[in-house]
Amino acid sequence: MALITFTSDFGLTDGYVGVVHGVIAGIAPDVRVLDLTHGVPPQDVRAGALALYAGCRWFPRGTIHLAVVDPGVGTARRALLLRTADAWYVGPDNGLFGLIAATEALLGCWELTNRRYWLAAVSATFHGRDIFGPAAAHLANGVLPEELGTPSAPPLTLPELRLLEVQAGETIGHVLAADHFGNLITNLRAAEHWERALASGAAHAWLGSQPLRPVRTYGEAAPGTLVLLAGSAGLLEIALPNGSAAATTGLGAGADVRLRLR
Repeated sequence: MALITFTSDFGLTDGYVGVVHGVIAGIAPDVRVLDLTHGVPPQDVRAGALALYAGCRWFPRGTIHLAVVDPGVGTARRALLLRTADAWYVGPDNGLFGLIAATEALLGCWELTNRRYWLAAVSATFHGRDIFGPAAAHLANGVLPEELGTPSAPPLTLPELRLLEVQAGETIGHVLAADHFGNLITNLRAAEHWERALASGAAHAWLGSQPLRPVRTYGEAAPGTLVLLAGSAGLLEIALPNGSAAATTGLGAGADVRLRLR
Protein backbone atom coordinates (compact mmCIF):
# COMPACT_ATOMS: atom_id res chain seq x y z
CA MET A 1 0.00 0.00 0.00
CA ALA A 2 1.29 3.47 -0.92
CA LEU A 3 2.06 5.90 1.90
CA ILE A 4 1.84 9.71 1.82
CA THR A 5 3.15 11.99 4.56
CA PHE A 6 1.78 15.51 4.88
CA THR A 7 3.73 18.49 6.22
CA SER A 8 2.45 22.07 6.28
CA ASP A 9 2.15 25.37 8.12
CA PHE A 10 -1.66 25.07 8.09
CA GLY A 11 -2.06 24.48 11.83
CA LEU A 12 -5.05 22.59 13.22
CA THR A 13 -7.43 25.43 14.03
CA ASP A 14 -8.93 25.67 10.56
CA GLY A 15 -10.09 22.94 8.23
CA TYR A 16 -7.26 23.18 5.68
CA VAL A 17 -5.52 19.96 6.70
CA GLY A 18 -8.75 17.99 6.72
CA VAL A 19 -9.73 19.30 3.30
CA VAL A 20 -6.45 18.13 1.74
CA HIS A 21 -6.97 14.73 3.39
CA GLY A 22 -10.44 14.66 1.84
CA VAL A 23 -9.16 15.44 -1.65
CA ILE A 24 -6.53 12.70 -1.41
CA ALA A 25 -9.16 10.22 -0.17
CA GLY A 26 -11.39 11.07 -3.12
CA ILE A 27 -8.62 10.29 -5.62
CA ALA A 28 -6.79 7.46 -3.82
CA PRO A 29 -9.12 6.02 -1.17
CA ASP A 30 -6.84 3.08 -0.33
CA VAL A 31 -3.74 5.18 0.26
CA ARG A 32 -2.58 5.78 3.84
CA VAL A 33 -1.82 9.40 4.79
CA LEU A 34 0.25 10.24 7.87
CA ASP A 35 0.71 13.78 9.17
CA LEU A 36 4.36 14.61 9.82
CA THR A 37 3.58 18.06 11.23
CA HIS A 38 1.26 21.00 10.59
CA GLY A 39 2.96 23.12 13.22
CA VAL A 40 5.53 24.76 10.94
CA PRO A 41 5.37 28.50 11.74
CA PRO A 42 3.33 30.31 9.07
CA GLN A 43 5.32 31.03 5.90
CA ASP A 44 8.54 29.73 7.50
CA VAL A 45 10.09 27.83 4.59
CA ARG A 46 13.32 27.31 6.52
CA ALA A 47 11.52 25.56 9.40
CA GLY A 48 9.53 23.47 6.93
CA ALA A 49 12.72 22.36 5.19
CA LEU A 50 14.18 21.36 8.54
CA ALA A 51 11.05 19.36 9.47
CA LEU A 52 11.33 17.41 6.22
CA TYR A 53 15.05 16.79 6.64
CA ALA A 54 14.62 15.58 10.22
CA GLY A 55 11.52 13.47 9.66
CA CYS A 56 11.34 11.98 6.19
CA ARG A 57 14.24 9.56 6.53
CA TRP A 58 12.30 7.50 9.09
CA PHE A 59 9.55 6.45 6.69
CA PRO A 60 9.55 3.36 4.44
CA ARG A 61 11.27 3.48 1.09
CA GLY A 62 8.98 4.75 -1.65
CA THR A 63 6.99 7.07 0.63
CA ILE A 64 5.51 10.16 -1.03
CA HIS A 65 6.18 13.29 1.03
CA LEU A 66 3.62 16.04 0.42
CA ALA A 67 4.85 19.37 1.81
CA VAL A 68 3.07 22.72 1.63
CA VAL A 69 4.70 25.79 3.16
CA ASP A 70 3.95 28.17 0.36
CA PRO A 71 4.05 31.94 0.93
CA GLY A 72 4.30 32.40 -2.86
CA VAL A 73 1.12 30.43 -3.62
CA GLY A 74 -0.48 31.60 -6.86
CA THR A 75 2.70 33.20 -8.21
CA ALA A 76 5.06 31.97 -10.93
CA ARG A 77 7.04 29.73 -8.52
CA ARG A 78 7.10 26.14 -9.81
CA ALA A 79 5.05 23.25 -8.48
CA LEU A 80 7.45 20.31 -8.25
CA LEU A 81 7.70 16.56 -8.00
CA LEU A 82 11.11 15.22 -6.93
CA ARG A 83 12.46 11.70 -6.79
CA THR A 84 15.37 10.38 -4.72
CA ALA A 85 16.52 6.80 -4.24
CA ASP A 86 14.26 6.43 -1.20
CA ALA A 87 11.28 8.76 -1.65
CA TRP A 88 9.16 11.18 -3.65
CA TYR A 89 8.54 14.84 -2.74
CA VAL A 90 5.64 17.05 -3.88
CA GLY A 91 5.37 20.76 -3.16
CA PRO A 92 6.36 24.32 -4.10
CA ASP A 93 9.77 25.33 -5.41
CA ASN A 94 10.69 27.93 -2.81
CA GLY A 95 13.54 26.31 -0.90
CA LEU A 96 11.31 23.90 0.99
CA PHE A 97 13.22 20.95 -0.48
CA GLY A 98 16.62 22.63 -0.10
CA LEU A 99 17.95 20.37 2.64
CA ILE A 100 16.72 17.26 0.82
CA ALA A 101 18.46 18.35 -2.37
CA ALA A 102 21.63 19.20 -0.44
CA THR A 103 21.88 15.80 1.27
CA GLU A 104 20.33 13.32 -1.17
CA ALA A 105 20.98 12.59 -4.84
CA LEU A 106 18.04 13.65 -6.99
CA LEU A 107 17.04 11.03 -9.57
CA GLY A 108 14.42 13.21 -11.20
CA CYS A 109 12.64 16.56 -11.04
CA TRP A 110 9.37 17.40 -12.78
CA GLU A 111 7.26 20.54 -12.88
CA LEU A 112 3.59 19.71 -12.29
CA THR A 113 2.15 21.16 -15.49
CA ASN A 114 -0.55 18.67 -16.51
CA ARG A 115 -3.84 20.23 -15.39
CA ARG A 116 -5.59 16.91 -16.00
CA TYR A 117 -4.26 15.84 -12.60
CA TRP A 118 -5.27 19.04 -10.76
CA LEU A 119 -8.71 19.77 -9.42
CA ALA A 120 -11.02 21.27 -12.02
CA ALA A 121 -11.09 24.69 -10.34
CA VAL A 122 -7.78 25.95 -8.96
CA SER A 123 -7.73 28.61 -6.28
CA ALA A 124 -4.90 31.15 -6.33
CA THR A 125 -4.55 30.70 -2.55
CA PHE A 126 -4.85 26.93 -1.93
CA HIS A 127 -2.56 24.90 -4.19
CA GLY A 128 -2.17 22.34 -1.41
CA ARG A 129 -5.76 21.33 -2.04
CA ASP A 130 -5.96 21.90 -5.78
CA ILE A 131 -2.52 20.89 -7.16
CA PHE A 132 -0.15 19.31 -4.65
CA GLY A 133 -2.60 17.03 -2.83
CA PRO A 134 -4.06 15.68 -6.09
CA ALA A 135 -0.56 15.15 -7.57
CA ALA A 136 0.52 13.13 -4.54
CA ALA A 137 -2.66 11.07 -4.70
CA HIS A 138 -2.34 10.33 -8.43
CA LEU A 139 1.31 9.39 -7.96
CA ALA A 140 0.25 6.98 -5.20
CA ASN A 141 -2.27 5.50 -7.64
CA GLY A 142 0.55 4.70 -10.05
CA VAL A 143 0.43 7.65 -12.43
CA LEU A 144 3.90 8.14 -13.89
CA PRO A 145 5.78 11.37 -13.15
CA GLU A 146 6.05 12.02 -16.89
CA GLU A 147 2.25 12.14 -17.01
CA LEU A 148 2.04 14.59 -14.12
CA GLY A 149 4.44 17.10 -15.62
CA THR A 150 7.57 17.89 -17.58
CA PRO A 151 11.25 17.34 -16.65
CA SER A 152 12.64 20.41 -14.97
CA ALA A 153 15.71 21.90 -13.29
CA PRO A 154 16.54 20.95 -9.67
CA PRO A 155 14.74 22.79 -6.87
CA LEU A 156 15.73 26.11 -5.41
CA THR A 157 18.17 25.80 -2.52
CA LEU A 158 18.26 28.65 -0.02
CA PRO A 159 21.83 29.64 0.91
CA GLU A 160 20.93 29.81 4.62
CA LEU A 161 19.95 26.13 4.55
CA ARG A 162 23.48 24.96 3.78
CA LEU A 163 24.58 22.34 6.31
CA LEU A 164 28.10 22.57 7.74
CA GLU A 165 30.26 19.72 8.94
CA VAL A 166 31.83 20.46 12.29
CA GLN A 167 35.58 20.73 11.76
CA ALA A 168 38.64 21.08 13.96
CA GLY A 169 39.47 24.71 14.67
CA GLU A 170 36.62 27.22 14.55
CA THR A 171 33.35 26.71 12.71
CA ILE A 172 30.70 29.40 12.44
CA GLY A 173 27.13 28.37 11.76
CA HIS A 174 23.68 29.71 12.48
CA VAL A 175 20.30 28.75 13.88
CA LEU A 176 17.83 27.29 11.37
CA ALA A 177 14.73 27.17 13.56
CA ALA A 178 13.37 26.72 17.07
CA ASP A 179 11.42 23.56 17.91
CA HIS A 180 8.37 23.11 20.16
CA PHE A 181 10.58 22.95 23.25
CA GLY A 182 12.44 26.15 22.42
CA ASN A 183 15.57 24.29 21.34
CA LEU A 184 17.49 26.19 18.68
CA ILE A 185 18.42 23.83 15.84
CA THR A 186 21.59 24.81 13.99
CA ASN A 187 23.02 24.01 10.57
CA LEU A 188 26.07 22.36 12.17
CA ARG A 189 26.24 18.61 11.61
CA ALA A 190 27.74 16.61 14.46
CA ALA A 191 30.71 14.55 13.34
CA GLU A 192 33.44 12.36 14.78
CA HIS A 193 35.68 15.29 15.68
CA TRP A 194 32.77 16.78 17.67
CA GLU A 195 32.48 13.55 19.64
CA ARG A 196 36.22 13.37 20.23
CA ALA A 197 36.44 16.99 21.34
CA LEU A 198 33.43 16.52 23.62
CA ALA A 199 35.00 13.44 25.22
CA SER A 200 38.28 15.28 25.85
CA GLY A 201 36.70 18.51 27.05
CA ALA A 202 38.13 20.38 24.08
CA ALA A 203 34.82 21.72 22.70
CA HIS A 204 33.93 25.37 23.29
CA ALA A 205 30.88 27.12 21.88
CA TRP A 206 29.02 30.43 21.88
CA LEU A 207 25.60 31.64 20.79
CA GLY A 208 26.43 35.19 19.81
CA SER A 209 28.44 36.30 22.84
CA GLN A 210 26.79 33.83 25.25
CA PRO A 211 28.87 30.78 26.19
CA LEU A 212 27.34 27.35 25.73
CA ARG A 213 28.22 24.20 27.66
CA PRO A 214 28.84 21.26 25.28
CA VAL A 215 27.08 18.14 26.61
CA ARG A 216 25.73 14.78 25.42
CA THR A 217 22.32 14.89 27.15
CA TYR A 218 19.91 17.55 28.38
CA GLY A 219 20.29 16.26 31.94
CA GLU A 220 24.05 16.85 32.18
CA ALA A 221 23.67 20.53 33.04
CA ALA A 222 21.79 22.32 35.78
CA PRO A 223 18.54 24.11 34.87
CA GLY A 224 19.29 27.57 33.58
CA THR A 225 22.49 26.54 31.76
CA LEU A 226 22.58 26.96 28.00
CA VAL A 227 23.94 23.78 26.43
CA LEU A 228 25.01 22.57 23.00
CA LEU A 229 24.43 18.95 22.04
CA ALA A 230 23.82 16.67 19.06
CA GLY A 231 20.08 16.34 18.47
CA SER A 232 18.15 13.43 17.03
CA ALA A 233 18.50 14.74 13.45
CA GLY A 234 22.29 14.73 13.70
CA LEU A 235 22.44 18.52 13.94
CA LEU A 236 23.84 20.45 16.88
CA GLU A 237 21.16 22.20 18.90
CA ILE A 238 21.14 24.76 21.72
CA ALA A 239 18.92 23.95 24.67
CA LEU A 240 18.04 25.21 28.12
CA PRO A 241 17.29 22.22 30.38
CA ASN A 242 13.76 22.52 31.77
CA GLY A 243 13.31 25.77 29.86
CA SER A 244 13.28 27.38 26.42
CA ALA A 245 16.54 28.53 24.87
CA ALA A 246 14.59 30.54 22.30
CA ALA A 247 12.47 32.40 24.86
CA THR A 248 15.35 32.97 27.29
CA THR A 249 17.83 34.29 24.74
CA GLY A 250 15.31 36.03 22.50
CA LEU A 251 17.20 34.59 19.53
CA GLY A 252 16.02 32.46 16.65
CA ALA A 253 16.63 31.72 12.99
CA GLY A 254 19.78 33.36 11.68
CA ALA A 255 21.56 33.78 15.02
CA ASP A 256 25.29 33.01 14.81
CA VAL A 257 26.75 29.98 16.56
CA ARG A 258 30.51 29.71 17.01
CA LEU A 259 32.18 26.40 17.76
CA ARG A 260 35.86 25.94 18.58
CA LEU A 261 37.46 22.52 18.86
CA ARG A 262 41.03 21.94 19.96
